Amino acid sequence: MTQNNNQAEHRQYLIDTMLAYMGEHYDGSRLYEMLHEEMGFSKADIEELGFELSEYRSYEWKLGDARRVYADKLNRVLPQHDVLTTTAWIRFAGDLSEWTDEEFRKEAELLIAAFKEISERYSPRAVAEVYAMVHMPQGIPLANEIIAAAEYAEQGLTASELSEMAYSGKFEGAPFPELPGTDEEKPTDQIQMT
Repeated sequence: MTQNNNQAEHRQYLIDTMLAYMGEHYDGSRLYEMLHEEMGFSKADIEELGFELSEYRSYEWKLGDARRVYADKLNRVLPQHDVLTTTAWIRFAGDLSEWTDEEFRKEAELLIAAFKEISERYSPRAVAEVYAMVHMPQGIPLANEIIAAAEYAEQGLTASELSEMAYSGKFEGAPFPELPGTDEEKPTDQIQMT
């Protein structure tokens, strides 16, 4: 048992030393890029390592790009948001539309309308749980399923539980959110395939 404890302590010492070195020798943006983009660590993983790098997160899309415009619009209707989660939702809309310009815009508008509606009707906690569903492996709700998911989130279900419900088809057939009549901010660029 003592040998296992010594090995665990030594392993922890090596990890702590490596993390301290990284924190001292890499600037925040490079450290964030390395941990998140290259190694796939989540925000929670990075914070658990003892790094606060949220200020280094930014969108990869330039201003005016349709994805950036819709990301900014989504953020404006949410009580709380972060770059990673909003980016994942915009990519989800793109994947659903197979990245065709008109279909992407339609999916993004529906997504924003659904989040706007739940932000107005449900608690910030419920909205946050639905917003976090995009990171769950089981199932991500379509725009017409977001409102139904929020109703369950309001009752205390977590993003993981909601995701399992979406995967099982629990939210299928829900009505689509109503789209606003006019859209004052139009993207200036076509969607760029990269």
